[in-house]
Amino acid sequence: MAEPPSGEQVSAALERMRHVASAWRQVASALAEAAAMTDDTELTRLQAGLFQIAFDKYAEAPRYFRDRLAEGTAVMGQIAATLSDNANAYAIEEALLLHELNRMW
Repeated sequence: MAEPPSGEQVSAALERMRHVASAWRQVASALAEAAAMTDDTELTRLQAGLFQIAFDKYAEAPRYFRDRLAEGTAVMGQIAATLSDNANAYAIEEALLLHELNRMW
């Protein structure tokens, strides 16, 4: 049976989980920025001018990309929240167990 992790190992693991959660939040932020940029790619029929036939096929593209980017933003945010919640829950549980062990002595 493996030995339980040391306090330093637990702290390092929790720090790493929080770091990774922060990275997922950064990705979510980048996707949200990209979604906002799709507003600049929308054209009106008047702007399309001679390209009316192509416009009908193009008109939905910016909305499609914006929707996919919004989905990605939401999922990345959920992953970050899950990692943070789990790190916090583990830290609380670890502190409570340590407190109980110290009380036994």
